[in-house]
Amino acid sequence: MSRPGDSAEANPLKKPLEDVASIDGVLWAVVLDRDGLVVESVSKINHDHLDLISGVACLVPEANSRIGQDLGCGNLQYVLSDFDNGRLFIMSLKSGGAFLVVHTEKRVNVSLAKYALEKVKALLDSAV
Repeated sequence: MSRPGDSAEANPLKKPLEDVASIDGVLWAVVLDRDGLVVESVSKINHDHLDLISGVACLVPEANSRIGQDLGCGNLQYVLSDFDNGRLFIMSLKSGGAFLVVHTEKRVNVSLAKYALEKVKALLDSAV
């Protein structure tokens, strides 16, 4: 995670993640490596939630990726979990070597959010 004084030059993940977090309705964003270790996070994320996400979120794309590969669908792009009170986007970075996890309010327009996430994906891919 970023430390006070980290600059975008010192931490190339910071600016793209801040861009994601600035989307109206985004509560927080985190980049995890394939093992669920936190690479970077932004916004106000409860540390208990961060532990939960880091421990579990990497399992969802891993399972879906396996299903997609077995069915001949190719590489996983993203998973959307739609809950009563919010949404969780999990986007594959670096061909599954890392994941962007974004928690949003329920009111967020899924198409617009996905478009915004796709715009920063290339920056995150190159920084991971």
